[in-house]
Amino acid sequence: IAIITYVQFQGISDAVSKSAGTYNLELTIIDPDATNATTCSVAFIADSSTATASYLNNFSTQTVTFPAGNSANQKIVFTISNNGISEFPKKTFLQIQNVNGGTSARAGTLSKFRLTITSGIDNSYYVNLPQGHTSDTLKAALHNLIKNQIKYPYTDNSSSTSIDVWKMLRAADEDPKNFNNVIGIYSGLSIAKDPQDYWNREHVWSKSHGNFGTETGAGTDGHHLRPENPSINSAKSNLDFDNGGSPVPNAPGNKYDIDSWEPRDEVKGDVARMIFYMDARYEGDQGELDLKIVDYIPSSPNKEPLYGKLSTLLKWNLQDLPDDFEMNRNNVIYFYQNNRNPFIDHPEWVKSIWGDPPTGMQKDFIISDYKLNQNYPNPFNPETVISWQLPVSGYVTLKIYDILGREVA
Repeated sequence: IAIITYVQFQGISDAVSKSAGTYNLELTIIDPDATNATTCSVAFIADSSTATASYLNNFSTQTVTFPAGNSANQKIVFTISNNGISEFPKKTFLQIQNVNGGTSARAGTLSKFRLTITSGIDNSYYVNLPQGHTSDTLKAALHNLIKNQIKYPYTDNSSSTSIDVWKMLRAADEDPKNFNNVIGIYSGLSIAKDPQDYWNREHVWSKSHGNFGTETGAGTDGHHLRPENPSINSAKSNLDFDNGGSPVPNAPGNKYDIDSWEPRDEVKGDVARMIFYMDARYEGDQGELDLKIVDYIPSSPNKEPLYGKLSTLLKWNLQDLPDDFEMNRNNVIYFYQNNRNPFIDHPEWVKSIWGDPPTGMQKDFIISDYKLNQNYPNPFNPETVISWQLPVSGYVTLKIYDILGREVA
């Protein structure tokens, strides 16, 4: 019986920021021919893509060779072009073609790969924001900016092109590694988009805190609605946010008790910035609720429009800075609603409005190793913030290199 050699991609999709510089795409081989090398080409598929080849630095077809009898993965490397534009994620498709080698070689099941190109901050959104604000005037200026949004219903099945919360979350919370799935905010689970029985829409600012339900506005604002497994969403209920408690079943890293919920470390900052957004966005004008963050829990025993715990949320904002997923999500919701979460673009504005976390924060986070964090914002012009931690005090020398390895600062 002739052995068939298959060549395919290692996965079906991924996402990469425009600022990444380069991208490595791996291919695998199954049952390589013992005496003949196996070759294939990887081509850009223009008619499937929403991006042109220019997003991949004018990608041209590349040839991949697997040596005879060698089952090691091979890869192609290409450049991600940064056009400096903040926009809705662009999708590029790459296809394995012309597989040859041995008596029988062909492309495997995973022969088409989708790479999503994501953007960073759109600072043009804030170009008319007055300078020199106090905490109150900055919050008022941001409110006047972000209150201008397009509002969508919670559910709209009137047509295949109608937009509702379901549609926004399917795009904004898509799993970069599997575009058929969404990521649960607390669990981190990759959940199939269809059928929608497997996930529902979690109000991070719980709808009972103000009793706004799913009414258009606060109840349907995509900036604080996230996918989650129904059982975990139910366990979260309307709890405030704070540290501590018992482990949440089927949601590693999450804890809860009678009055609070602690999310996994990877989304602590995401949660905090969503709550800060809701406070700044809904200030009691336009017939809307006046939502407020307070520093006590339980914050809303009688459905008051309050959420806690401020001191903890301030810490989480610093502990977990925005990553590519959160920034891309901000861009997607902006595409639909035409407003942004300013605290994702500028997490330093949290301190400007609500102040520093209480003294003694270091007692909660004992530094035990060296860590250099991703700079933020990225890309940037003209400045960025680089943070690091050291387990001991000492002098630090920081050198910055460009993507060609040249020292620039």
